[in-house]
Amino acid sequence: MQKIVENLIIKNIKMNVIVILGIKHSGKTTLAKLLGEKKNYIVFDLDVELKKNFYANYPNLRAGFKALGKQYFIKSEYETLKNILITLNESKEQKKAVIATGGGICDDSDALNLLKINNFTNLVLKTVFIQVPESVLLMRIMKTGVPPFLEENNIKESFHILFNKREKLYSDFCQYMLQLEDYTDKDQIIDFLDQINC
Repeated sequence: MQKIVENLIIKNIKMNVIVILGIKHSGKTTLAKLLGEKKNYIVFDLDVELKKNFYANYPNLRAGFKALGKQYFIKSEYETLKNILITLNESKEQKKAVIATGGGICDDSDALNLLKINNFTNLVLKTVFIQVPESVLLMRIMKTGVPPFLEENNIKESFHILFNKREKLYSDFCQYMLQLEDYTDKDQIIDFLDQINC
């Protein structure tokens, strides 16, 4: 009888998962890694998994995006997110988890619905938008050259339009917003994220 009760208790324990969203170079991967290091979270980086499973023959995602196009990227990103959620839903580990998403996942309504509806019975999802000033993001992005989603002849204006669009989408979608420009107090930031993921 005791063994049956113990098994029932284990089955009813849900995994708390933080899903970090935000525009490219807002620090999503950095925060996910810190949660793994400091709080022993299971860490998934959507871009890393996407590269491994769908763009392995390309030097990076940017090259793969240029070669295969936006629609293939969106479809692949959705499948990658779904597979991560399935993996976590089936996990037997009694840990918390974090997923760092890609900067443009807000353009995929199917992926957002996957997070919003949450048909994964063993997962409790908390969505967090990392908000970083427009000028800071543009400076970070341009350090690695012009990305394919910006117009080479009109970089600043095209990013301004993209920033306003995506910031509104993330602000409206996410349950929490964390305003960051740098990581002057990493411990405080990580403690905050861990507290909301209870």
